[in-house]
Amino acid sequence: MRSGMPHSALVNAWCILNRSVSHARKVAAWTSIAWRQSVEIEACETSLSIILPEDYKAFLRISNAFNDEVGQGYLVLWSVAELAKADGYELFEFQVNRFLIGSNGDPTAYGIIGGSYISIPFVFAGAWSEEVRVLGRTFDEFIKAVETGEGS
Repeated sequence: MRSGMPHSALVNAWCILNRSVSHARKVAAWTSIAWRQSVEIEACETSLSIILPEDYKAFLRISNAFNDEVGQGYLVLWSVAELAKADGYELFEFQVNRFLIGSNGDPTAYGIIGGSYISIPFVFAGAWSEEVRVLGRTFDEFIKAVETGEGS
């Protein structure tokens, strides 16, 4: 039995339905990944006794790591699993508002101190506090600083 709808209309309706189901599956998969990332982020914060800024957690939920050129700089941002192991660096003792999040792939570490995104050499003489450069108060400001080459 044939519907009164022309064949092309049936095909179009099928394509729309198929895209909707496919989109729904993608949304469900992304939601599942973001939820798992949120659980991992929370576990990492608990195990290290740190509190990650919300804008950085948003990045981790979507990407969970980064390693590539960014404008004039190079940026390595650790995954949640790598971040959980980063307390082994002896630059400074991790605290609730002071921890590392990555590097420039060379001698510079990136971190967060008191809500500011910072750069600090992996090797330095003297007090670490004298080596810190603030790159931004937000994740976006931090990325822009790295893009313009300020992060090294």
